[in-house]
Amino acid sequence: KQHPIGQARDAASQIDRIILSQDSRVTREEEIQWGKESLGEIEEAMGGRLVRSGSIVDYLNDVGQPLTKYKERKEISYKFYLLEDTDVENAVALPDGHIVVTRPLFDNWLDNEAQLATVLGHEIAHVDLKHNLAVYEYSRRISDKDNPVVMIAVGLLSRGVYSTKREAHADEVGATWIHKKKYSTMQSVALWNGLDKDRNGDSKEEEKEENPFGELIEIAVKTIEV
Repeated sequence: KQHPIGQARDAASQIDRIILSQDSRVTREEEIQWGKESLGEIEEAMGGRLVRSGSIVDYLNDVGQPLTKYKERKEISYKFYLLEDTDVENAVALPDGHIVVTRPLFDNWLDNEAQLATVLGHEIAHVDLKHNLAVYEYSRRISDKDNPVVMIAVGLLSRGVYSTKREAHADEVGATWIHKKKYSTMQSVALWNGLDKDRNGDSKEEEKEENPFGELIEIAVKTIEV
């Protein structure tokens, strides 16, 4: 049986094909519904507690909302959330503009506002470029269950080193936006270099054992057949 890491790479490849072919049949109504369901399942998928208000959420909105000025998809209204009490260091863009930042990422990786803008711009770009709709389409094709946890897991597992095309495109669009808002893109470079260095510092065996999405991999493997 294929290792979950290999499954993640395969998922990324197939999702990229959907994006390139523009072969997503997700309707706007489905996107709205899937966004609500995914947000409701984020705590199960990533662990922790979803926070919808407070000083940090206000800060996320203060930095993130101005970036949405440049969006192409005018029908999307973006909402920002903090995920507390989780071990996952990441941010995730859910359908219909729900952007979730985990507390460990906020505390451990972001040195300044420009780096927060980098992360938020990147996630907003994923929605604007319909990347998560391709994830949704892929999850429907491989599973007979409309399970938001599957969509979140597949989306996270197929990112980063597993989907350089999508990540590079979101980086490019997000960087353009933060430059327009007068943030230093050198801070973006510093952030991504730090993340890459941390990822590449582990051996392949350590990556398998200590992958921060290990639990998500198991959810995906148990729930879907690739």
